[in-house]
Amino acid sequence: MDYGLFLRPFADSSIIIAYSGIGWSHYMDTCCLTTNYLLYFGPNLIAWRSKKQPMISEPSIDVKYCTVGYTVAQTIWFHKLLFDVGISFTTPTLLCCGNVSATYMTANPV
Repeated sequence: MDYGLFLRPFADSSIIIAYSGIGWSHYMDTCCLTTNYLLYFGPNLIAWRSKKQPMISEPSIDVKYCTVGYTVAQTIWFHKLLFDVGISFTTPTLLCCGNVSATYMTANPV
């Protein structure tokens, strides 16, 4: 009863912002990465995921690029869901990533 997500009304109903990232935040002893994303619809957090990966790895550009790809796939799914309930979008989705190299790869995959 004391916890929850509060949805606040906002004027522009066409803003979606997605954040994507990876890290070792809580798993330094196992060397497993955590991949995560956050999806905001205006000021409201509508989706999130944080998952410990099963394999030991280093945070390479490929892993970061795949995390951005997964975030984009989830964002597209939410776009379609919101469109089905009558909410359309006039502005592009803003995707934020904490890695410059992964950002360059998404801008020019060649």
